[in-house]
Order: sequence, then structure tokens, then C-alpha cells
Amino acid sequence: MKEIITFQIGKCGINLGHDFWKQMLFEYNLNPCGKIFFDKKNLKEKKDIFFEEYQGSNFKPRTILFDLEPRIVSVIQKGTYGNLYHNGNIFIGEKNIGNNWVTGYNHASENREEIADIIRKNAEKCNNLGGFNFFHSIGGGTGSGSSSFILELINEEYPKQFNNFYSLIPDQDQTSDIVVEPYNSILALRWLTLYSDCVTFFENSSFEKIITRNYRNEKIYLKHINLLISKIISNSISSITSGYSPDFQIESFIASSIPLPNLHFLFAGISDFKFTGKRKNENLKNLNEMDKLLKNLSVNTEIDKGKFLSISHFIGEKIPKNNFYLKIDKIYKKKNLNFIDWAPISIQTYACNNFKNKKN
Repeated sequence: MKEIITFQIGKCGINLGHDFWKQMLFEYNLNPCGKIFFDKKNLKEKKDIFFEEYQGSNFKPRTILFDLEPRIVSVIQKGTYGNLYHNGNIFIGEKNIGNNWVTGYNHASENREEIADIIRKNAEKCNNLGGFNFFHSIGGGTGSGSSSFILELINEEYPKQFNNFYSLIPDQDQTSDIVVEPYNSILALRWLTLYSDCVTFFENSSFEKIITRNYRNEKIYLKHINLLISKIISNSISSITSGYSPDFQIESFIASSIPLPNLHFLFAGISDFKFTGKRKNENLKNLNEMDKLLKNLSVNTEIDKGKFLSISHFIGEKIPKNNFYLKIDKIYKKKNLNFIDWAPISIQTYACNNFKNKKN
């Protein structure tokens, strides 16, 4: 079992990461302070991957919060989850960087020793460090610039560790108020290309469309979008958090999706979800639900104009035996999906039904 250290960088990264930890608390039956509601057989041991246990069965996330202004962290600390994070893992800067990649990078660089010390202390608490997860946005100054420096630092200090990113990208169909957002994004993408091992993209406007299609009369808030992203991430890592296989690591299933090192940029889809209690979950045996995967994508893209390198399915129940893979293949052909012809095609399916609170 390998522990994973998480970074929540910038306003978007802290907010998205915070909603991810809410989802993880729910699945591990932990309250907002990290204490156990109740425990079930064979599940407690896997908490150590993402949580560090303190006295009295009190669990705190293995996460580092980094921002260059205190407002977002202050709101969290004054709220219901104020005692969830370890105070020593919170870094707050003292200047406004003006949504600029260069300023964000330089300010993080100026605090290199302090940042490296926080990372080192967390790494030393791990029996077998397995890698790093990052939540950030590539459009803002801190999320793009500071993330780039921290990623560079990680590669220097921990060159053999796996760096996995969950990156919010600017909305493609909207004009940003931040003039330098395209430059921030390009520079951040360059660093992600050079130093990261896997990047999964999420676009807020894409999730607004998904929610609107499924909940026509529901008013959309950022918490709905972040919750939906958290569910996607949670399902994708459930094989390592559920105890399904003690040797299964996060890089194991990601490696099957990445045919070449530089082709490590992914997007996701979701077929079935609910967060308001107004929509009935459909059974996977209804293959129309699988069809929705190709509509409910994490980014606004036209999949019929490109070619797939690989596909991984994460299913929240047992995999049906009745020609399931043939039916999936039929859906792909119906949608005229194109696959690369210069390498073997990887299509993987993982069952996520072994986690206690996955059906939510």
C-alpha cells in the first residue's frame, strides 16, 4: 500500500480539492472533523492512502493547501470543516499576484525552502510514498504559476514519484475577464507536458451542460460542478481505496491509458449520477446509460473529429455478463468513434462496487 500526498493550489484548486475531501469523508464514513462514524470489515486499513491517523482515530487528509491570499482558506477554517486540515500543511502568501503566471511562479520560488520543508515532513510520515495528486486551475496566476514551480520542485526532490493532475481549464465558449488567462494556460500546459505523468482536464461550462441536461429546472452552483468532478475522481481511484487489490496502484490503471509518455492528457465522462435526490439512478444493464458517457464529457470537445488512444470504464456495480463488451463495442461503432491505428487499443473496465458508500 502506497500513500498519496495531495496539493490544493490556488482558489480553484482549494475549492475543488475541498469538495473532493468531502466526498472521501462520506465514503470512508468520517465526519467533518475526520472522526469515524462507524467502520466496516476490511476498510479501515485503506484510509492510510489518503489520510493520516492521529490519536483517538482522528484522520486528517494528506494534503497541502497553497494560496497566495488568505480569503478562501479562512472561509474553510471558519466553517464546518475547519478542523479537518492540519495547520502545518497550509501555506498562505502575503501578496496579490494579479492572476499572472510569472508572478505566481516567482513567489513560490521565493518560498522554496518553506514549501520543500512542508513536502518533506509529509513525505517522512509515509511508510511508502506512492506519488502526488494536484488540484489546480491553469488559468489563474497561482494555479498555473505556483503549480508549475511546485511540480518542478517535486521532480527535483522526488524524481521517481508519480505526479497526477486534476486541472480545471478555461471555458472554451466564454470570454474571460482575465486578459492573461491564455498565456497562463499555455505556460502551465508546457510545464505539465514536461514534468507531469498524467493530467485529467475538467471544464466548468461542460459540467453546466451536463447538469442542465439531467436536471432541467435545477439552479446550478459551483458546489454542484465540484461535487460531480469529485464523484468522477473518486470512482477512478476506487480500486486503490476499496481494498479490491492490495497491490493496485494509481499509476497501474493510468499507465494503460497512456500509450506514450507525452500523450498523458485525458478527459472523462460520466453516465449516471445524482446529487439532489430528484433523479433515480439507472441500472448499468440499460446500455443507454453507457451511451451517455459520450455526451457527458468533462471538456467541450467533438469526439467524432479525433481519434481515441484508449478508454477506461469505471463502473459502480458488478460488470454484467451478458455480452457486455459486445454491447459497448456496438455503441462505439454507432457513434462512429475512431481509434488510432499505429498502436494497440487499450479498453479497460474496472468495477467500483466494492466500496461501501459508492452508490450515491
